[in-house]
Amino acid sequence: MNTSPATEHATDHESRSATHLPMLLNVDEAADLLRTSRRATYAMIARRQLPGVVRIRGRVLVRSAELVDRLHQKRAPSPEELAMSVTIRPYRRGGWEINIRVVTPDGTRRLRERKRAPMSSRSAAMRWAEGRERILFQGLMDPAQHTPRKEAPTRRRK
Repeated sequence: MNTSPATEHATDHESRSATHLPMLLNVDEAADLLRTSRRATYAMIARRQLPGVVRIRGRVLVRSAELVDRLHQKRAPSPEELAMSVTIRPYRRGGWEINIRVVTPDGTRRLRERKRAPMSSRSAAMRWAEGRERILFQGLMDPAQHTPRKEAPTRRRK
C-alpha cells in the first residue's frame, strides 16, 4: 500500500504521542515500562519473551509499539469483562473442582456454582463446565422459563 510520507508521518506521530514513547526503547526504558529490573528484562530477552527486540551494533533495543501491544494483550480483565468465567482445579480426593461464575450483562444478577465435575479427565470436565455455564446463563437471563416447578404433594383419596 502506497501512502504519502506526510500521511505516514502523521499517523506515526499520533501513535507515538498517544503513548509518549520513542519508537525504540533501550533496556532501562523497557524495564521501567514493564516495572521490573534491568536484569529481569535481559533475562526475558534471552528467553525470547519480549517482542520487538532489535540488536544494533551490540545495543539491545525494543520496539515500543510491540511492547505496548503485548502489555495490552496480557492485561488482566476488569470485573466488567468477567461476566462469565469457568475455573478448574484438582479436587482433593481426585477429579476436578469446577467454579462457575455468571453475571448478567447489566450486572443486576449474579450466580456462582462450585461443585465437583462428574468427569475424570481435565478436558472433559472443562467441556462439561462450559456447557453448565451456558445453562446457568440462560437460566439467569430468563428465570421464569428455566426454573423447574415444584409439585405440591397430594393425598390419595380412598
